[in-house]
Amino acid sequence: MAHVDPTRLMDIALGHEAPADDPVLRHLARCARCREELRRTALVVAAARGVQERDVPVAPPDRVWRRIAEGLAQPEATPAPQVGPPHGPPVPQPRTGRPPESAGSRRAGPAPPSGTGPAALRQRLRAVLRRVRGLGG
Repeated sequence: MAHVDPTRLMDIALGHEAPADDPVLRHLARCARCREELRRTALVVAAARGVQERDVPVAPPDRVWRRIAEGLAQPEATPAPQVGPPHGPPVPQPRTGRPPESAGSRRAGPAPPSGTGPAALRQRLRAVLRRVRGLGG
C-alpha cells in the first residue's frame, strides 16, 4: 500500500471511526512516516479544538491606524549634505573620544538591497494604508 492520503489521516485524527480490518490502520502499524504524519495532524486538530474566541485576531484599535497615518504624513528626512568631493580624499571626521576603528575591526556587510531604506518602507506603508482604507467600503 502507498502512504496514507492526508485527507484520510485527517479523518482519523478527527476521531472518525475506522473498521478494525481497515488497510489504512494496518499500514499505520507498520509505517513510521505515516504514524508521524498522523501524530502531527492530531496535534493540529487538538490545537484547533482548543481555540477560544479570545485567540481569534481582531482589527487593531483606531488609535493604531491614526498613529500609522500620522507617521506616514510626516515629511521624509532630507539627507545630510555630502562633505568633500565625492571621489576625493576622505574628509577627516570629528573626534568622538573613542579610538578609531581599523578596517579589520569592523565587519563590513553588503549594502542593503535597493528599496529597503526608510523612504522605501514609508512608501510601502502608505500603499498598505491606502489598501486598508479601501477595504472599509
